[in-house]
Amino acid sequence: MVARNEFVEWAHVYGHLYGTPWKSLTEKIDQGIDVLLEIDVQGAIQVKKRFEDSVSIFILPPSMTVLEPGSKPEPPIHRKRFNGGCTK
Repeated sequence: MVARNEFVEWAHVYGHLYGTPWKSLTEKIDQGIDVLLEIDVQGAIQVKKRFEDSVSIFILPPSMTVLEPGSKPEPPIHRKRFNGGCTK
């Protein structure tokens, strides 16, 4: 998919390929649906290059200790969103 330029954004992370396919994203946009992507900073930079009018929101953790191995995560926030990413 990378060689065929089928991803809006993509990255290799710990030996796995993660990305957002053009087709799934543009289908929603063409339907007038706002899309929320849960991606990292590098992915956001790639998206911004392709969609100049996109809006990026970066959420910081409440503290660095919550990122440490073994820390208890906060209860999940229930939300409805489109997850355009795929793994392979």
